[in-house]
Amino acid sequence: MSFTPYPKPGKKKKRKPGRLSEQALIKLKQKVLERDRFCQICGTPFTLTAHHIIFLSRGGKDLYENLLCLCIPCHVDVHAERVNIIGQYPDYEIIYK
Repeated sequence: MSFTPYPKPGKKKKRKPGRLSEQALIKLKQKVLERDRFCQICGTPFTLTAHHIIFLSRGGKDLYENLLCLCIPCHVDVHAERVNIIGQYPDYEIIYK
C-alpha cells in the first residue's frame, strides 16, 4: 500500500510550535496507514490520507490517537462538514449529516 504524505517530500513548510517535525509526522502517518489499512468512513483502500480527527486549527495535535485514514473524497466530506468524527482512536464515532 502506498501513502503520499502531505506536503509532498521536498517541499519545505514552516511548522507551528509544538508540531512534530515533517519527518516525524510522515512516520506517524505511515503507522496510522498500517493500522487502519482502508478509509475509516467508506472502506476503500485507495487514495488514503491521514486526517486529524480534532483539526489542527481547533487545537488538535499530531498524535497517533488523533489520526485516522480517510480516502480523499471522504476527507473532503469531513472538511465540508457533511460527516463528523467524534472522539479519538479507537473510540470514535462517525456521524453523517
